[in-house]
Amino acid sequence: MQSNFTKLDMHTHSNHSKDSDLKLHVIAQFLDRNTDYGIILSDHNEISGATELNQEYPDRVIIGEEIRTDSGEVTGIFLKEKIQPLQSISWTLDAIIAQGGLVYIPHPLDRLRTSKLTADALDVAVQKVDIIEVYNSRNVYPADDRKALALAKDKDIIMGCGSDAHTRFELGRSYVNIDTPFELTPDGLLGALNQATRTCRRSFIGVHFITKAKKLHVKHIRK
Repeated sequence: MQSNFTKLDMHTHSNHSKDSDLKLHVIAQFLDRNTDYGIILSDHNEISGATELNQEYPDRVIIGEEIRTDSGEVTGIFLKEKIQPLQSISWTLDAIIAQGGLVYIPHPLDRLRTSKLTADALDVAVQKVDIIEVYNSRNVYPADDRKALALAKDKDIIMGCGSDAHTRFELGRSYVNIDTPFELTPDGLLGALNQATRTCRRSFIGVHFITKAKKLHVKHIRK
């Protein structure tokens, strides 16, 4: 199947992530209103939402999962099955690759992000990574994105970017521009990214407080 978009937001979440209120039907409304967009939906430790939305938009929604390892987060793209969290970075990388998926490192050098890979885990991941996120709309410090960009250039790794949307206001803030349709396969995406440009826009800092409130709400419900 060929892609049916010219803008790809490579990092989004739905309410299948515990820190997001972004319902699937709201994402569907966004896609219906913005027919030039595709998304990679990579919920935290879950692919159920991405699988459901992919059935409705198979040429515009790519299934991903942002997986918490025992040393930070890494994302698998084009997954067929959920990958269990809290395993070692090496185990998780191998699990992504075993499914034929792509390894994507989100927000690798964001100084405020406690969920980023540790320095040692990042060293391991860059040996097997396919794509590094060089811009994340939720990063507060632009210098952290510049460091990620420098890392990708130094290691000659393909570059991606995304909004890291957890609310409807963030969807599509950052994306790669892909003018030519491509096969929706791992190799097809990598080839398209080699020719892509990036549109990068920072999100309003208040979105972090929305996410924090959601986390506290979930924690309160569990008590």
